[in-house]
Amino acid sequence: MEAQKRNSNIDPKNFLTRADKLKDLNVPKSTPSRVIVRASESGLGFKTNCYPTEFNLSGVTKEMFDATVKGANRVVEGVWKIKKREEQIEYNRYTRKFLYFAILLIIISFILLIIMIYGTQQQSLLWATVALLVTAMIITLTVVTINIFTYPKFIHFENTIKKKLKTFLDNENNNTYQKLNFRWRMEEDFYWLELIDFNVSPADQVERYTITGIGNLGGLKHDSSQVMGDDKLIHGGSIRLRSEN
Repeated sequence: MEAQKRNSNIDPKNFLTRADKLKDLNVPKSTPSRVIVRASESGLGFKTNCYPTEFNLSGVTKEMFDATVKGANRVVEGVWKIKKREEQIEYNRYTRKFLYFAILLIIISFILLIIMIYGTQQQSLLWATVALLVTAMIITLTVVTINIFTYPKFIHFENTIKKKLKTFLDNENNNTYQKLNFRWRMEEDFYWLELIDFNVSPADQVERYTITGIGNLGGLKHDSSQVMGDDKLIHGGSIRLRSEN
């Protein structure tokens, strides 16, 4: 009964790839005040050459826009390379050499034992055999203990991408886009990027969206009575400052 109960709590979505989750994700469409850069088909990285020619991004050129998106892709690619490198590293290769040495000592000890029994029968060979066997046992136990209590440390792939992407976008905003009254930000699980345009007047901002989480997937919920900017929440013609955590 307990096993069946545990199996019933397994969420199939936990076994989906990012590409599979992206197919079921309602990605918002671009508006004059918010440009959306969708993730690539694999769910890692973002689509390039998607500068919105239908909107007027005053001061943000296509070159600037594409450079930021490509920079975000380099961040994701860099973390991916670190992950692949960690997976290919041969851990505990030095302890493996000690284990091979212990096996060699055991073979030599058996050879000495055979020589002692069928050959000279010298007692010194017996003590040499015992010493080699004890040494091999100590080495083997040491190797086993080291392998039990040492674990390779792998990076958390998605969390590392989130941290590095946030740092990259913050630098882009502080160095370039903030002066133009724009701001880049990332969807919670980096399924898309957003370029917020604060030059658009409140009257032109016709919709507000809220990202709601379902597992690792997000959905959209529209509310026509409110309009969301990035640092300003516009409601009923009045502007209230909104802090993001």
